[in-house]
Amino acid sequence: MNRAARAYGAEEYERALELLREAEGIAAAAQDPSLPSIRFNIARCLEQLGRDEEALEAYRRYDALPDASHRKQKAYDAIKGLEQRLFAVLSVSCSPAGSAVEIAGLTPGAVPCPWQSAKVRPGAYAIMVTAPGHSPASQSVQVEAGAARNVQITLEPVAAPAVPAPFVQAEPEEPGRPLSPLPFIGLGAGALVAGAGGVMTALAIERRDAVESTPPGDAQDDALGDFDTFRTLSYVLYGVGGALAAAGVVFFFVPVGEEDPEAARLEPGPAGFTVRF
Repeated sequence: MNRAARAYGAEEYERALELLREAEGIAAAAQDPSLPSIRFNIARCLEQLGRDEEALEAYRRYDALPDASHRKQKAYDAIKGLEQRLFAVLSVSCSPAGSAVEIAGLTPGAVPCPWQSAKVRPGAYAIMVTAPGHSPASQSVQVEAGAARNVQITLEPVAAPAVPAPFVQAEPEEPGRPLSPLPFIGLGAGALVAGAGGVMTALAIERRDAVESTPPGDAQDDALGDFDTFRTLSYVLYGVGGALAAAGVVFFFVPVGEEDPEAARLEPGPAGFTVRF
């Protein structure tokens, strides 16, 4: 240990480290109380040599042993300084609340978000964030030693699938009543007969004018007879035409000869038409 101290004072750190490791083996085998001091100085030599990772591990091995408080405080400060130089600080925050984050090489699967670690080794990391009802999102991040990096990831909600409208079966259309030719026959016949009545009316007017212009006698009596005949025929034809037209209109609304016993029926007869229920 004395030889190691002289080498360390001469800044011969490799030689001091070699002598301290030899002393460590002797002290550990003898359970000598100088073992904590030896390990503390091994860590100091490694730190002086720039072998930071080895120095950090050596300080932690020293810290596992009981020792004087002043050396413990120095070891604590050295550990903090080495960790800041060796590692990066990485923090991940997520939206919405309740998301889970998974970082390959850093987390044991998916863990609650937000997540943070101050002991992340430099390098690239893939971050995956998931949440119920949202599309997952991933992001790659590069961290550097001694730096702090914060990553904010916001998930987009998943659009609800369109719900198809329930199938509604259309009510079957009731078959329409077959179109009967009777309404058109009735209306057409009524129009023709009423037209003939118009002709008779014109003839009656003509005979009336002849009666007024003919002097009394047989010729006037013949003209008067013709007038009465034509006038009577016009009245009859008007009546029959109107009846036929009315029957045609009724045929549009009243089924004729259908089998439905509850339907009203219009039946032609020798003296006109009969509506039966």
